[in-house]
Amino acid sequence: MTDDHMQLLLDRSEIERVVYDYATGIDTKDWDLWRSIFTETVQVQFRAAGETQFTGLGQEWNSMTLDEWVEGRRVLFTGLATTQHQMSNPRITISGDTATCVMYMQAIHFMPGEPDTEYTLGGYYVDDLVRTPQGWKLSRVNLNVTWERGDATMLDRGRQRGRELNGLN
Repeated sequence: MTDDHMQLLLDRSEIERVVYDYATGIDTKDWDLWRSIFTETVQVQFRAAGETQFTGLGQEWNSMTLDEWVEGRRVLFTGLATTQHQMSNPRITISGDTATCVMYMQAIHFMPGEPDTEYTLGGYYVDDLVRTPQGWKLSRVNLNVTWERGDATMLDRGRQRGRELNGLN
């Protein structure tokens, strides 16, 4: 095995870990872990299947600081009872110190005190990563929602609850 081939395998493994840490960080509300996988400036674009209010970000590219990105997700996800993000089938393309990872996803969201209310969405991410001295980091997150079911309005209620829990009202 050549050194180049070994480096490619190591890079692919680390990129997969970064993308899986995205799901783990949100679901466990481990904001230090979640923060660790992004560059200092993050670009995000979430394309919805319908009129979901999932992100509050719209369908255009939004550039924000890492602090803004993490805080916005922390407020939403601390207001929810639990979530489960499933990621699968990573397709990774590496070119020097940049990479793209296309990954299927499915996410289930639940509200506290509403065990029969859920919001589930599925689709795929097209994420861009860069190699940094600390390892591979996500620089652009592009979620393409292809289907939804359940009560998407619960995310607004979760965001409001998260604001209250975090003393932001």
